[in-house]
Amino acid sequence: MRVFCLANNKGGVTKTTTTVNLGYGIARAGYRVLVIDTDAQCNTTYSLTGRMDQESTLFDVLINGTKLTEVIMPTQQERLFLAPSSINLSAADLLMASAPGRERKLARALSQVKDFDYILIDTPPNLGVLTVNAFIACTDVVIPIALTTYALIGIGILERTMQELRDNLDVELPIFGVIANLDDHTKLSADVLGAVREHFGDRVFQTVIPSGSLAKSCPVKQPFGSSEPSEYVEERCKQWWHQNLPHDGAAHRPDPGVHAAFHPR
Repeated sequence: MRVFCLANNKGGVTKTTTTVNLGYGIARAGYRVLVIDTDAQCNTTYSLTGRMDQESTLFDVLINGTKLTEVIMPTQQERLFLAPSSINLSAADLLMASAPGRERKLARALSQVKDFDYILIDTPPNLGVLTVNAFIACTDVVIPIALTTYALIGIGILERTMQELRDNLDVELPIFGVIANLDDHTKLSADVLGAVREHFGDRVFQTVIPSGSLAKSCPVKQPFGSSEPSEYVEERCKQWWHQNLPHDGAAHRPDPGVHAAFHPR
């Protein structure tokens, strides 16, 4: 079971829309997917359910000791499930400050979950205790980056934080890949993409997501693919899903005909 943490401590880089749409894409390819919303803004939860007031949430798991399996809920997409967030998680740093092993609470909760091929963890735009929990719980880190003026701001502190966790908490935290998105086909986008590729090298995925597809907004319970995108945008997003769908170690295989090669280069 692969656990992907989508992280960038800068806001507005489409972590949520990338998580939601990637979840839909992988589920539609025939895999069982669990999305975990660790952001107190609850945008992923709202996108997948249309509500922000779920009865049982990740707050209950991390703070009250509820089993993760008891808060997981289905979505309208077959094979796609959600562990919803709560606005109460905004107090997580304070409430978990003195908790023993606070960095590994999510990892311990995930150890009881066995029925999924892939888990996607959406994180808040900071490097607090919730993001650290997501880092410790994951097998791989995916960094979404918007091709805008300030794309690389915060990347340095993100990488330093990850290195400190590797050094001090004995975790691997490999950067599985970097998703470049919000490409509006301007010179600025091209220049920023060049800078991102110079910084991350071949860890940047080949397929670049154009502005207006996965990016900017995610309609409530309406992922990309349910609406009527342009033929170009649809083809680019399908290309991203097909090229970058991880498949090793999965308990369930994709439907016949699905190209499942995952090549970040």
